[in-house]
Amino acid sequence: MSEKGLSEQELRRKMLKIRDRIPNRGERSNSLVQRLLNSEEYKESNHVLSYAPIHSEVDTMFLLEAAFQDRKGFYLPKVTDRINHKMDFYKVEHREQIRIGYRNIREPISGILFDRKQEGALMIVPCVAFDRRGTRLGYGGGYYDRYLQDCEKQTKTILVAFREQEAEYIERKKYDIPIGKQIIG
Repeated sequence: MSEKGLSEQELRRKMLKIRDRIPNRGERSNSLVQRLLNSEEYKESNHVLSYAPIHSEVDTMFLLEAAFQDRKGFYLPKVTDRINHKMDFYKVEHREQIRIGYRNIREPISGILFDRKQEGALMIVPCVAFDRRGTRLGYGGGYYDRYLQDCEKQTKTILVAFREQEAEYIERKKYDIPIGKQIIG
């Protein structure tokens, strides 16, 4: 089925319904995260910028313990400007440093701010849907694209998603930052 005829909002609603019905999300999340941990991008990184999963997203919180064991910095986003849709990443060393924040999303209480100019960073980017060209459909706020505009060259990106989230085609807008690699399962 072609998604070309759907508006962005219609595609988002459709894909969220599909993602919510995916069976065995916990097991599949663990498998996807294991593949991520075995990737060259992860092995070569010094810093992991992840997301705290909401609803039916791939659960990436296992990365917190793995990054700590692998002596990598682990960072989660925190909305810092709701009006201009901006966020920053803060270092997290244990789950007690995470609380419910903006839009009921888990975020760091405080911590060390990630310096966007640092080399060796890997960002795990969430999505509602993606296509094979590296275009992703998020929740519509543009937070990740805005963040990546300032650190795109030195930060590698990986999208970790369930195969059911793949769309045939997602229109790429001028401010959309394509994702470097996809781990799909």
